[in-house]
Amino acid sequence: MSPPTPRVTRRFWTTLLLFVIVPAAVFAVVAVLVFVGGTPSWDISLLQLAARHQQAAARAFVEAYTTLGALWLVLVLLGCALVLLVRARLYRQAAFVATATALSMSASGILKLVFARPRPQVIPQSLGSYSFPSGHTMSATGLAASLVVVLWPTRWRVPALVVGVVWAVGVGLSRVYLGYHFPSDVVAGWALSLAVVGATLLGFGGRVGL
Repeated sequence: MSPPTPRVTRRFWTTLLLFVIVPAAVFAVVAVLVFVGGTPSWDISLLQLAARHQQAAARAFVEAYTTLGALWLVLVLLGCALVLLVRARLYRQAAFVATATALSMSASGILKLVFARPRPQVIPQSLGSYSFPSGHTMSATGLAASLVVVLWPTRWRVPALVVGVVWAVGVGLSRVYLGYHFPSDVVAGWALSLAVVGATLLGFGGRVGL
């Protein structure tokens, strides 16, 4: 086997730094703050800000938007993406998207049990599952980021990036506006999902683009 070229080596270290180490470090900082200090003051302040701007029309829209991160819908979208990739015989890309998304979802479920953080009650709501990290955020971000990676070498990179960012960021912000999650839950979800997708990309040798 021939040694990796300088370009391949450079791409590996860039991916490791920007898409694994940096987001993993962000997640670690937030996780330590939550685990050791409980709820940071800025978590409550931002939720109180959201509570002061609750309006019926806006809340109805955000309730609909946050569904874009629901597990069932993400699984449906994942299934559609996998069908298209498999029909195009892009088996490696399909395996990457499925693995990255599944790992993001699994990490969220496991960490919820580890941290066992109660849901915020600044905006009164019925109690659901644990809060940290945000499952909706991680599901949407995991699928969005993995699809952006696959489409990045194509002419669809900009539309994919715009849609992916709007999707993932919008779902995360919707969870805070509705009072379903602390902001730190969402930040942790974004960061950890990016780290998971980045690590999965390295596991596939960085060769998953179309």
